This record gives sequence, C-alpha cells and structure tokens, in this order.
Amino acid sequence: MRPLSELRDLAAAGAVPVYAPAVLLVEFWKGASPAREFRTSTLSAPDSIPALLAVATDPQTHVVELEKSPRNPYDGFLFLGRASTCDVIIRDASISKTHAVIEPSPGRWRLRDNRSRNGTWRNGQRLKENERVELASGDVIVLGSYPIYFVLSPDLMKLLARGSMRPPRG
Repeated sequence: MRPLSELRDLAAAGAVPVYAPAVLLVEFWKGASPAREFRTSTLSAPDSIPALLAVATDPQTHVVELEKSPRNPYDGFLFLGRASTCDVIIRDASISKTHAVIEPSPGRWRLRDNRSRNGTWRNGQRLKENERVELASGDVIVLGSYPIYFVLSPDLMKLLARGSMRPPRG
C-alpha cells in the first residue's frame, strides 16, 4: 500500500509508478479509520462516498495494486479481507476474514461476495449470494462499511496526469 501522492510525484517525473493492471484506492473515507477490535461486527455502509476526483486529491488516499500475493494459495482469485492470507488485507471491524473475491481474467475483472457477514456492494447495489458482477474502472466497492474505488491502472495514470477520468459506470 502506497500513498497516492507518492504515485503522483513519480508520474510527474515521467516514471511508471504502477505495474499491476488495476488498483484499489483506499483509506480516503474520513470515517473509515482502522478498527482496534478486529472481530467482525455489524456496521452500516457510509451515508456518502466522495467523488473519485476528490479521492484522487485527498492526502489520506492510498493505492493498493491488485496482484496475487504469495500468501494466497489459490490461482485466479484475489482475496480481500482481514486474514493474513488475503491479497489485500484491510484491518476494519466491518470486514470478514475473507470478505470478497476479485476474479481477474483477460480484459475483465469480476467481484463476488465470499459469504461475508456485512455484505459487499458495487455502485450502491448489494451483491446477492454467489453473484458475480463485472467491475469497470471507477466502480465503488463497499466491503462492510469500508468504501474502495476500483480503478484500472491506465485510468489512474490519466487521473494523476490530468485530474480527470471517464465517469464510472453505474
């Protein structure tokens, strides 16, 4: 996990700061400070989520590259949750140990809830059990009460360079 400001500085210097095909933008929501108690609790989703352009300029925003971790023994699945075996570890009380799964394949990314206690949303719609939804750059994912932006790396570079990106699908 790296601060978005670090990537902005690298991009301004002409470097390619991201090698993964997609990233998650996290920790921008002021109310989503890490929980001290890591047992899953039932919490509600945030009332409002800042626009992607605002998130891209928020100094608290961090970037997580979507890559398979050596801790994950399964091919073709990227796990999001609190467990140490997850590819993206998020320490928040509203998130289950293996909360959700992103399934990357050539030219597409799919999201599914992994029978979490507090649910998974994409663009305001709660995923049903065993439902897989296709992700588009700019989609808002909410795990429990923790909001995340899914962004394809080329769009992130455009966002950093010009401060704009095509609007999210929704």
